[in-house]
Amino acid sequence: MRHLLAIVALALLAGCEAPTRAERLDERGRHQRKPERAIEDFSQAIDLEPSRAEFWLHRGDARARLSDWDGAIADYSESIRLEPSARAHLHRARARRQKHLLDLALVDVEAAVELDADFEASAEKERERIRAQMEPRK
Repeated sequence: MRHLLAIVALALLAGCEAPTRAERLDERGRHQRKPERAIEDFSQAIDLEPSRAEFWLHRGDARARLSDWDGAIADYSESIRLEPSARAHLHRARARRQKHLLDLALVDVEAAVELDADFEASAEKERERIRAQMEPRK
């Protein structure tokens, strides 16, 4: 709670508007230790402001922490639909790799780098993981 009050105080001092209820829920969700509770917070934020891509991304991350790969992929896809980002593509690539959707995971890795070349190092690590899964088991 103190953290949230500090954010509001800084926003007011900087001349910014106070965070919306949805933004406060998103912030609380990002600090939740239990992913189930984080998902609840992110879902409420999405209900209030469904066009905020970062809320969908954050809920996807919480679902990934629970190994809910289908839910994570769906949330990352909505985040990308709303506002394509390298981060969302890379996170969806990881979830797709977990589901063994390897060709689609590679497409996401390449899309991430196209959107932001600064993601190349992270993308290369993900490519290596994907390729390792593509190799036949011995």
